[in-house]
Amino acid sequence: SPRAWHQKLSEALEMKHFSRCHTDNSVFIRRTGENVVLVLIYIGGIIITGNDLDIMLKTKKFLHKAIVIKDLGRFKYFLGIEISSSKKGIYLSQRKYILDLLKQTRKLESKPIDTSIDPYCKLEDPESEVIEDISRYQRLVGKLIYLTVTKPDITFSVSLISQHMHAPKPRHVKMVDRVLTYLKKTADQGLWYKINGNIDIKGYSDVDWAGGLDRKSITGYCVFLVGNLVSWKSKKQNIVSRSSAEAEYKSMATAASKLIWEKNFIQELGFK
Repeated sequence: SPRAWHQKLSEALEMKHFSRCHTDNSVFIRRTGENVVLVLIYIGGIIITGNDLDIMLKTKKFLHKAIVIKDLGRFKYFLGIEISSSKKGIYLSQRKYILDLLKQTRKLESKPIDTSIDPYCKLEDPESEVIEDISRYQRLVGKLIYLTVTKPDITFSVSLISQHMHAPKPRHVKMVDRVLTYLKKTADQGLWYKINGNIDIKGYSDVDWAGGLDRKSITGYCVFLVGNLVSWKSKKQNIVSRSSAEAEYKSMATAASKLIWEKNFIQELGFK
């Protein structure tokens, strides 16, 4: 089972003097002086990275004997994410994932558009009936949610359409189609992480007061690490705020908690 596999892998890494990261249990760290090697575990995949090539090679050989792994070589493709690296930085994209999705939904020949959402669209559709194939809508929205890993530009649109997973109507299906046609135009766009010298972390937050149909506000924030976007979210708040100031404070609190986690994670990796 996945739990037993993860337990066996964790024990094997601890035998090789790796310690589990306190801020993220899926990350294991080994330090030797100024050298650091990281092992990241996600479902059935493993990423090994660091600045000590000798320890990295020995770790791969040890894991291959302990749990039998397949070495895919240099990091280029992982869970639908394409990775390109150079001396200047790292580029992440999901171009293949997007093209496969467009092919599945027969949107490859559709006319691309400039925005992922119509600013004048209304989410309420009281006169229409719920669509018959709800599961298809849910699968599509689930795939769009995964695309927000490298496509922060669709985060707000996807957060809106995901609010109707239980009872989608024709209007919501059209919103999904619009996001898909927008993705056709922006399939080649991803995230560029450039190499910078100083380790600094900055966060920005905003709120759409009473922006939801139920008068709940929508929180939005983004976090930059050394000038690179590393985290973002657009999510409806849990309770109704009685003023815009209350909604703003809730949004800032959410962003602050994320910043604290990011700071603790960076420090645990050995960066100051």
